[in-house]
Amino acid sequence: MGIPTLRDRAAQTLVRLALEPEGEARFEPNSFGFRPGRSAHDAIEMLFTALCKKPKYVLDADIAACFDRIDHTALLAKLRTAPTLRRAIHGWLKAGVVDGAALFPTEAGTPQGGPLSPLLANIALHGLETHLRTAFPRDRHQAGRVDWGWRPAVVRYADDVRHITRCSIPFTERRGSEDQTSGSTAYLAAKAQGDGSMPLKRGRAEDAYGRAPQDPRDMVKATLREP
Repeated sequence: MGIPTLRDRAAQTLVRLALEPEGEARFEPNSFGFRPGRSAHDAIEMLFTALCKKPKYVLDADIAACFDRIDHTALLAKLRTAPTLRRAIHGWLKAGVVDGAALFPTEAGTPQGGPLSPLLANIALHGLETHLRTAFPRDRHQAGRVDWGWRPAVVRYADDVRHITRCSIPFTERRGSEDQTSGSTAYLAAKAQGDGSMPLKRGRAEDAYGRAPQDPRDMVKATLREP
């Protein structure tokens, strides 16, 4: 958590007001987090629209430490702005954190707490929806037939992603992204062995039937069954 000074907060707000209209003109349609005029309710409505007609598979993905791991070089390369603003943003990203007399440089990530950070995160994640949709072909062979003309739906709220498809995503394909998260391999291995010492990602009090659909996302997972 980086808290900029009041002078820097004012300057970052001015830069955000300059960059936001251009970003809003090209951001992907199903990105709802930290954007003007969009909220979590819009993301929920889009999820309902994608799920209400036919049973589908839902892959819930969270980008681990998203704000902390944004690559500065890649982010600056995606900025379409004047050199003056680019130098200012580069300075804010590399400013570091002062704790007492110690300076901790920031080699990656955007400081959470700054007015510009949410916009920079959306710029860094722009293109994720397009990449996921194009990673799967338009037709899939299932049960001896070809399913034509469908596209997976991708709904993103900041670093929280829902990938909705009409075919099962093999566990080996999902495992690649999960293994990139620190500690996830140990968690999956412990879960497979029934180790109760590893805490679940979202702990919920179970009911009499051992179900815990108290979170809207848990309700989706508890309600939807495999086709």
